[in-house]
Amino acid sequence: MQDILLDGDHHYWQRRAQQFEDARRKSGEYIGSEETPESMAARDRALTETAQACRNKAEAVRMYGDPELTGVLSMVLTDQLLTEGRRAA
Repeated sequence: MQDILLDGDHHYWQRRAQQFEDARRKSGEYIGSEETPESMAARDRALTETAQACRNKAEAVRMYGDPELTGVLSMVLTDQLLTEGRRAA
């Protein structure tokens, strides 16, 4: 069960990275009248950096697990084991 949750979370962060990449301006797309070359470059940098942060998170989760998920899973499994132990007693 833990592997399923961790694997799913890894893929979540990969998908988020792709969404930020997809939000970057493509060649030939409409440029609004309020956009300046500087504002477009800043937006592109922010999206690129955010996508990279998501990929970094995905890799960390893949390698080490997500502390939030493993903590919650640990509490659920402990509760389940305690409940089953009470039934057996």
